[in-house]
Amino acid sequence: SNFCQGTAMIFDEEAMPLTRSWCLFELLHSLIRVEGGQGHTREQVTEPTCYEVLFCTSSGILNHGGASTEVSLNIGKRLAGLSLEGAERCSTGLSLQNAKASRDQDKQMIDLCVVSHMGSFEQIDMKLRNYMRSALTASREAAIRDFEHVNQQLDALDNFA
Repeated sequence: SNFCQGTAMIFDEEAMPLTRSWCLFELLHSLIRVEGGQGHTREQVTEPTCYEVLFCTSSGILNHGGASTEVSLNIGKRLAGLSLEGAERCSTGLSLQNAKASRDQDKQMIDLCVVSHMGSFEQIDMKLRNYMRSALTASREAAIRDFEHVNQQLDALDNFA
């Protein structure tokens, strides 16, 4: 829809949406929209009409630095081993190619759609890692600001002593 301004992908610490074919399908179409000139990455967003993909958690939006440090790190660690060409290359990470659907017919259609639009599962894997890397950078920067602020408050208390 032209009224949609983004996609919110809700993550738990295990990044379970990436194990589901229909969530992969939504991610694929969101990335197509972002990269097709109808949207932008977080760094390019200058107007509220831009489309972006948001990684949301129970503690906040990862892309905006709002998720807790622990949740952000756990999601990042889970995705660090992401391999779309097969689990044999990725013993601890996810494989989007191995995402499951309740119907084999749905899984086949979604896999064909990924390959048709991205060329390979490896390409969508790389795009997802890039988006997640950007989101984790925002999370890291927010955590550093928070720690610096607390340290400044502690320093200010020492100056009163």
